[in-house]
Amino acid sequence: MEKNIFISICRFLTQLLFLSLFVIGFISFKTLMLPIIIISVFLGPFFCGWMCFLGFYQDICRYIGKFIKKEPFEPSEKAHNILKYLRYVILIGAITVGGFFLFPQKVWGNFAMILKGNISLNFIFYFLIFLGVLSLFTKRFFCRYLCPIGAKLGLFSLLRPITINKDASCISCRLCSKKCPMKIPIHKVNSLASPNCISCLKCIEVCPEKSLKIGIRNYLKP
Repeated sequence: MEKNIFISICRFLTQLLFLSLFVIGFISFKTLMLPIIIISVFLGPFFCGWMCFLGFYQDICRYIGKFIKKEPFEPSEKAHNILKYLRYVILIGAITVGGFFLFPQKVWGNFAMILKGNISLNFIFYFLIFLGVLSLFTKRFFCRYLCPIGAKLGLFSLLRPITINKDASCISCRLCSKKCPMKIPIHKVNSLASPNCISCLKCIEVCPEKSLKIGIRNYLKP
């Protein structure tokens, strides 16, 4: 089995597993947060790329959307460079209003209430519908621009020692940057250190020269 197919299958199965755990309710998100943060410090926001049920939902919707519009809508570079800071603004806002998104166990509690028929079901339902329709035509819009949990994990990953490195065999085809769901210009860096990277490894999957590899971060040659 080729490496790129293997990575895709592993990511899909991991996302499906954590979606199942969330729905079934056997575990508390609060219990998971400490290992998630520790992983983020060393590997980056691995949770966002491999475990988050909203990320999984967006990926599934975008896969369906390819049959409607093959190429996703992409904001201009100028718009993207402004919008990518929005999730950090939301993170700061979340802190100042009580940390709703900082403490996902509250989200978990709300989900439990929804299962019991709480009125907030309407909000969640319409939010998921909106996000699903949006994801048909965009790549991880919520993750890129709105998710405060991803923003928090990204900040924890700023000094990550293990990352994706580019070697001299790179032919600058820019396919890695084009396929990146977070719109990171990967072709411009030697050692990926962006807090927006969700460690999905899609750049490694699509690299035709196998120039991208997971390794020790080069702090002196970013």
